[in-house]
Amino acid sequence: MQVACVCLMELRAEVVAFLMEYSALLARVLNYEDWVCKLAYLADIFDKMNEMSISLKGKSATVFDTNAKVSSFKRKIMYWLECVVNEDTDCFALTKSFLDQNNIKIQEKKHNTIRTHLKALKDSFEYYFLSSQEKVIDDFGYIQNVFSVNKRPPSLNSAKYEVFKDFTSCSELKMAFQNQSLPDFWLHLQDEFKILYEQAKLALLPFSTTYLCEAGFSAYTATKRKYRSGLNAKPDIRLQLSSIKPEIRKLCKLMQPQESH
Repeated sequence: MQVACVCLMELRAEVVAFLMEYSALLARVLNYEDWVCKLAYLADIFDKMNEMSISLKGKSATVFDTNAKVSSFKRKIMYWLECVVNEDTDCFALTKSFLDQNNIKIQEKKHNTIRTHLKALKDSFEYYFLSSQEKVIDDFGYIQNVFSVNKRPPSLNSAKYEVFKDFTSCSELKMAFQNQSLPDFWLHLQDEFKILYEQAKLALLPFSTTYLCEAGFSAYTATKRKYRSGLNAKPDIRLQLSSIKPEIRKLCKLMQPQESH
């Protein structure tokens, strides 16, 4: 949808010329300022949502990453609402470009339509991403900001917090924390600080998005389409989804070459 809206806005003049050759009624619609303004706004908002959606993807994304990005997007919606109330369209690039090129202003009715949509979008995010869930994640926030904690986190009792004090006093761990990803850092602590590791595992183990499921489904679909004659696509999909890169040269050396007869 985002790509279609943006392409239609950028090629609007060409599309209108093409439709007018066939005397199509749709050509008139593409010349209505009110309708094109709606199209420009939709292209802008879909572009922003698509950008956020892409940022949530990734094999190493944690609940802390996704929570921060969703919270940031919710604050952006409030900012866009303020801009619309103040009749400022700088935050919507295509909309502003269309208005400036045609030297027009958005009517009050159109302002109300955009405000209503942004409020509905905000309510939808509040419904699917509850503030209570954000608070639970914040209680485990020490896991991603280990060496910035000044008071006992709500999710740690006194005994665990004392272990946490010993843990944060180690300079070697501080260096490792700066040079490793969050999951890798905690994974290496499962023997030395098992109590804290078990606590961190509860927050880092759950999948933060459906990205891995989508990637697996896409790989399965592409493989089945490419090799329709093959009944078992499992080995190919295992290779496609694995993060381990095969050493092709080493594997070839282990195989006996076919001798000529």
